[in-house]
Amino acid sequence: MIAFSKPQENNPHIIKLKHVIGRASSRISWAVFADDDPVLLRRLSQALKEESAAIVPAAQFQWDRDEDTLEDAVVWAIEELSVDTLVLVGNSAAGVTATEPILAGQAGAGEAEQGFLESVRAATKKRRLAEEHFLKQVQYLLAVPEISDRLTRESLDLHFLFYRAESGVFVAHDPRDGSFYALID
Repeated sequence: MIAFSKPQENNPHIIKLKHVIGRASSRISWAVFADDDPVLLRRLSQALKEESAAIVPAAQFQWDRDEDTLEDAVVWAIEELSVDTLVLVGNSAAGVTATEPILAGQAGAGEAEQGFLESVRAATKKRRLAEEHFLKQVQYLLAVPEISDRLTRESLDLHFLFYRAESGVFVAHDPRDGSFYALID
């Protein structure tokens, strides 16, 4: 006989949630899935210190891998934990190496300017790709029946935040009109 495990037994997001729940002294009412950037996580933790929240760090670009889907973990948190509030936090620096080596003063004036502009373009492209990936995950989550049903019944608060690492500002995303708006820090 072959034994099959339940999907949640292999889902690292759910494993992390279970670990946090095991340490909680009261019921968890917020499930927060955030990119694993240390600065983002520290600021998010400080902002949520008044809430009973489980923050699950996971690299943003791993949210949609087949073997450990974010959707399964979100549904598990809704059904098993009965969370009241769900938050997805993306990051403009997702997938960007935080400590890239820097070489300055080695090129001629024109070459240095061109190199600088190329690095700005590359950084802008990385930020745009991170934002596009985040927006794709927002749409995936909104299409999950368990989530849309709870939203319709108004039994779940759902928030989409995006951390602009270059400025250190959290912005909220409104999927109804696709806009981002700044949150007061």
